[in-house]
Amino acid sequence: MASPLASDSPISGTRKEQQRAAKILILSDQIPHSVSAGNIQLLRLFADYPSDHIVAVGPPVPAGAKTLACRYVGWEPPFTRLNHTRLVDGT
Repeated sequence: MASPLASDSPISGTRKEQQRAAKILILSDQIPHSVSAGNIQLLRLFADYPSDHIVAVGPPVPAGAKTLACRYVGWEPPFTRLNHTRLVDGT
């Protein structure tokens, strides 16, 4: 049984339909690449999505990792490393 949304999907349609696809900003410490589990899930999720509609902002991609054809911007929030110290309240 085909998905009821399959024919309306902007991902699998013509170029005009793909241009209607939503633009996506991924701002996270988990960005799409092929090295770790959460990142691989994002890589698979957006594999068929129009790459010109995605921007991924997060930590640098590890060397040798497979990535999407989208734009990647390396960024880590200041003081991120303090999240993993005894200075963080455990509650």
